[in-house]
This record gives sequence, structure tokens and C-alpha cells, in this order.
Amino acid sequence: MRKLATAVFVTALVLGAVLMRTPAVANLIGLTPATCGAGEYMVGVSGRGGDFINAIRPVCQSWNPATSTAGPTRNGQTQGVPGGGEGVAICPRGSAVSGIEIRHVTQGEDMFLQYVAPQCRTILPPRDIVQIGRLQFGQGGSPTPSSGPTFHGCGPRELAIGISVAVGRAHVAEVDLKCQFAPGPSPPMSSRDTEHGTRLYTGPTIRTASGDDVSLDFCREFGTNCGQAAANAFCRAHDELVATGFEPASRIGVTAVIANGRICGPTCDGFRSIECGKAAGPGSVFTPRPPLSVTPSPTPSPAPAPAPPPTTTHVPVAQMTGVIYRNPEITAATGETAPLDWCRDYGAECGKPAADAFCRAQGHARADHIQPRPDIGRTVIIATGAICADPTCDGFRLVECVRAGE
Repeated sequence: MRKLATAVFVTALVLGAVLMRTPAVANLIGLTPATCGAGEYMVGVSGRGGDFINAIRPVCQSWNPATSTAGPTRNGQTQGVPGGGEGVAICPRGSAVSGIEIRHVTQGEDMFLQYVAPQCRTILPPRDIVQIGRLQFGQGGSPTPSSGPTFHGCGPRELAIGISVAVGRAHVAEVDLKCQFAPGPSPPMSSRDTEHGTRLYTGPTIRTASGDDVSLDFCREFGTNCGQAAANAFCRAHDELVATGFEPASRIGVTAVIANGRICGPTCDGFRSIECGKAAGPGSVFTPRPPLSVTPSPTPSPAPAPAPPPTTTHVPVAQMTGVIYRNPEITAATGETAPLDWCRDYGAECGKPAADAFCRAQGHARADHIQPRPDIGRTVIIATGAICADPTCDGFRLVECVRAGE
């Protein structure tokens, strides 16, 4: 009994010392949640205030994942005290709060909240931060803050669904975010082996830069090379040679283009299924990959080798006047970074066309001098973002990019 009494006394003594060191904490009524309803995100804050925030509430908006559309906004529950004028800070339509910057002021034993500045992020991929300038509820020109602005942020792929509020004797003293995982816009992909020795992907998706698995767009590049070309690129990204068949799906919603991860939505076309195999099926555009050839073959051949790349070794590097990229690398559709493949497309348009495409992607007009790098294995094909995983895949040792007219 004596030990228990001693422990209680020590605990009370420590707690009393903490409250004496931080008198503002002793004046807080408590931390009360104010959350949005089911199927809603917090898209802003509103309330009352002057030099400090008297009362605050979340601004909520429903979100329909099936149609990727937002409903009307509404005010959530108000936390605070009377006084002050009305204010509001709301994210643009299609985005929600993903973080808040807040600023405190301490005067004697009281702590006040000076302002809340929401950070907005798109609800759909690519989940970018919305650049709209300063969005702020409350004033920012009052007395010197006790500590600089602090930021409360949601986690990756999370959005705010409400706030927790601590109220002091006369003003709001603290606000924190309540966040929730924001599901992706596409149903999960499934796959299985078939009796034909192929693999069938149902509802094919690709991983985007935001970490979302998004339905594959029907076109390999945005609006071009649609159908078979996009299906082939998808299969190659899964270490298969070609798409032996596919079933289109019109207006499936948000999709991602496999060449660069660009988002199309919300009423874009995609695939209901893609069947991948090791051999070309009817209607396939797949052609075998040609071997790397820098000089013409001295022996006759019924199939001509690819043309030698222009001026690959004739000009010393010191005499090149363009921008030189040594061992250039690009990012695959899977997010992996690997060397640029020797061919612009799989087994076609090798050497200069691939280098030209690389230079244009870097903001130049074209490629001038190039040098091959044979048999480096695991490269990225620039036209599709697919991986060439064969040990004999070729790349570039050097690409010189020049501006128009050079």
C-alpha cells in the first residue's frame, strides 16, 4: 500500500510540474474531433475569427468513386467559442485537404491559433498538390508566434476527413488533421495461366508515379498507337513477348498511358482483358529484335542488317558541340530507371531514331553523334516504357543532342 501511495504522489508531482512549465496547456478544454461523413473528404475549413481563430469547422464534400465526381460542399461540426467574423478556405473542385500549416501565439498562460492554411491535393491520380497560391483561414499579421509555423500532413495516398480541435478560454488553441487512405480509381487486376500456354490479365492496370494501380489506357501514347500497340507494351512490361489477344473496354473511367504514365480521365477507353504469350498471334505487330550492327555486314545476307548509326565513332568527343549524355537512362512504365535501349520500339527503329526520341524528350531538336553500348542487358524502350530484360539488349554509350539548325 505504501508503494502505491508513493507512486501516486510521484505521478501527481510530475504532472503538476509539467503543467507549471506549460501553463497554456492547463487552459485547454480538450481535444474534440469534427469529422466528415462516410464517403466524404475534407475540402477546406471555415469558421469565425479576427486576430485569432475563435471557432473552426471542416468543410466536407462527398465523392463518388464510380463516376469520379464530387458532390456539394457542406459545413461540418463547429468547435470553438463565440465572436469574430466568418472566414473560409476551400480547395478547388476535384481536390481535398492533404495537409495544414498552422501558427500559434502564446500570451501569458493562453495559447491562440492564428491561422490555418490548407494544402490541397487532387483526389484522383496523379494526386498532385494543387498550385493555387496561398489558401488561408485566419489572419497572419498578429503578434510574434511562440514558435514558427508547423505543418501537419496526411500520409502517402491519404486525404483528410476531418480535424481535432482543442479550445482555450477565449480562442481555438490547437488543430490537428484526421486522415484516411484514399483508394485508387480502378479495381484490382487479376491474372491466370491459360490452357494455351499464355497468361490472361483481366482488368489490366499499371503502377503510376503516385503509387496507384490505374487501368491501362487503350493507346500506347496519348491518343496514338492504340489497341495492339498498347497491349504489346503491357505484355512486354510483364516479361512476355507479345499480346496474343485483347478485349477493349470503352469509357471505363480513369486510365494511365503506358508510354509515360499520363492520366486520362474520367471517361477514357481501356482493356477488359489482355492475353500475353511468347509468340505473335493473329493481328499482332510484333517483330523479332534485330542484332546490333554498327557497320554493314561483309557477307551477303537474305535479310539486311539495320543501317549503321550515323557518325558513331568518326568525331572525337572533344569536337562535339551539342549536349552530351553519357550512358543515358530513362524511366520505365514500371517506375524502374535503366539504360536507354538501342531501338526506339521493340526490335525496330534502332540507333538514330531512338536517340532522336531521347533528345526530344530532353528538350532538344534531334540527336547528332551517337555511340552504341552492346549487350548491357535490361534496358528501357523509349516508345513504350517497356523493359528489355534479355542479356543481349543493347544501349547507348553516348548521345549528343543538338538544337534546331545545328
